[in-house]
Amino acid sequence: MVGILFSGMLAIGILFVAFFAIIAEDRTLTKETESALLSQSLLLQKLHAVGGTEALSDSISSQIASPDNDFFLKLTDRYNQFIAGNVTSWQQLAARNDNEFSIVLHQPLSDRMLEKNVTGMVVEFEGYSLFLGRDTKNLEIAQWLSDSFAWLMMAILGLVAIASLFIGHYVVTRINRISDIATNIMNTGNLSARIPIDSNWDDLSKLSVVLNRMLEELEDMVHGVKAVSDNIAHDLRTPLRRLRSDLEMFDNPNDKQKLLDEVDNLLSIFHGLLRISDIETARQKAAFQINQLDVIVEDVIELYEALAEDKNIHLDVDVSNCQLLCDRDLLFQAFANILDNAIKFTPEKGQVSVTLRKAKQTIFFEVCDSGPGIPAEHKEQVTKRFYRVESSRSTAGNGLGLALVLAIVDLHQGKLTFIDNHEHHRGNHVGLCACIEIPKIL
Repeated sequence: MVGILFSGMLAIGILFVAFFAIIAEDRTLTKETESALLSQSLLLQKLHAVGGTEALSDSISSQIASPDNDFFLKLTDRYNQFIAGNVTSWQQLAARNDNEFSIVLHQPLSDRMLEKNVTGMVVEFEGYSLFLGRDTKNLEIAQWLSDSFAWLMMAILGLVAIASLFIGHYVVTRINRISDIATNIMNTGNLSARIPIDSNWDDLSKLSVVLNRMLEELEDMVHGVKAVSDNIAHDLRTPLRRLRSDLEMFDNPNDKQKLLDEVDNLLSIFHGLLRISDIETARQKAAFQINQLDVIVEDVIELYEALAEDKNIHLDVDVSNCQLLCDRDLLFQAFANILDNAIKFTPEKGQVSVTLRKAKQTIFFEVCDSGPGIPAEHKEQVTKRFYRVESSRSTAGNGLGLALVLAIVDLHQGKLTFIDNHEHHRGNHVGLCACIEIPKIL
């Protein structure tokens, strides 16, 4: 866009220069000289009409004697007798323009006779012949220089305009390529992608080199963190399972169950970490196929109906027929985690509504509850791993459920948002709506 704007400004400059080139080509300066000669001739004719030949002769003599005089004058009578002037003889140049003459100039201070080609005119009045001329050689040179300079400037500006379009296209193409690769990295999580570098003379190539180095550093750090977390999860999961097997043989049933619950909780944490890591880093879509989302949502609701009935929670379901290219198991997990949280934090005799609807290019899954909600300052934090709002720390859980939901939603190029459910505002229970938006075209 900037290249086009700059080229447009240069085009205006070319038109501006072309205007003066046309003026120069039109011999404007020469025409102004002819106008000056005509004005001078009219002035001398009026002087003759008022003061006669003597006044006219005296005026011509005084004019050519002036050091600032740039006119060539010769006044003759009807017999071609010289009366006054600084021109000995003149002859019209038939081969050239009608207003150009070859003259012999008489210099009173020397005996030399100089021949010149000048622009002039001959005026006949009352039996007298008056020749008036001016040397336009310098003007013609100036005109030629002006004309040549104008065309040269137009050529330069034209080349600059073409070069700016080429450079603009080159820069925009390179920037779009960098942007596309960065977008692809964000969408796929593939930090191994690199920006191609096909030259090393421009600033964009230097920027690409720096960005590639940054991606290499990020890739090394991410792989390092992932390797550490994966190794910890894998290394600890086996001893925990062995510990659980040993606890099965524990004699005290009460203590045994408490210890088994703690071990199960640790195992679920490691399983959740590995699951999130797998989704975020692999970004695999091999299991994607066309699925009926309404069927998935109904299966989730059927799974949690009994839990809602135990707390006397009313489930309000509004599910539309929707199809989507997706991973069925992952979306089932995401929907289940959202509904599980809603039922968990909704008090007895509360209400939870589940909505599935479709728009033109988006599918919306929304779960609203009449629970305590989430404070505004925590809404952006609850999808982080192990993050829990202070009021929820007394409930069961490990803070990985919403992190897993976010990873699944990102894999489907969707969006997860939390808003207050003002429809079910009851005292201190503001209520919360968790909304998942997924584009229909992936």
